[in-house]
Amino acid sequence: MKKIPIIVFLFTLLFPFFSWSFDFRYLRTAEGLYNGEINAIAQDHSGKMWFATWTGLANYNGFDFTFFRPELGNLKSLPDKKTHRILIDAENNLWVASLSGVSVYDSNSDTFYPVELDGVNPNDYYVNNMYESKGIVLIHTSKGIFLVDYKNKVYSGLKAKRIYLFENNRKVDDYVHYMNVFEDKIFLVSNKDIYNPDRILIGEIRFASSDTVINILN
Repeated sequence: MKKIPIIVFLFTLLFPFFSWSFDFRYLRTAEGLYNGEINAIAQDHSGKMWFATWTGLANYNGFDFTFFRPELGNLKSLPDKKTHRILIDAENNLWVASLSGVSVYDSNSDTFYPVELDGVNPNDYYVNNMYESKGIVLIHTSKGIFLVDYKNKVYSGLKAKRIYLFENNRKVDDYVHYMNVFEDKIFLVSNKDIYNPDRILIGEIRFASSDTVINILN
């Protein structure tokens, strides 16, 4: 009969420790953040936070903000201030998607290098999101899915190759309008035709001597 009062007493005693164990800080314009909509957030391996906004790319080291915007005459600056997607890969490379395409940031030289998507003009596509699987970066765009092998660490001249879906060893022409990656499994929602308006697919990267594809498993 005395168990309930004891539990209540312990809860009352320990509640302040649990309820105040988290320290929340707000990063607003008063702290130096641009007054812009934040579209994406990522943290690099050193602990720095990166924010993609419509007014530029912001970096926060825990004390101060550093901002990146296009610089007139500097071809290695951020190509477009309207950034909306960012990705930190396993090698701590920062990938940035803007309305002018995709670029990768070289922290050693503090410069941005554009990524050329095979057969697509930088202003003719929109990046839905970027992911990493099995050591390659996947760029999901309105024009399809592209892959970049970044292991060579050569930033200049980076090219993204179109990657296709294969189901039962046959290429399928589904239009993927949503995807995500979890533990190297690729989850896709696609439109195949009017009879299959929505398909949920699970796939993975398959490396072959002739090509690299997304192999559908289900």
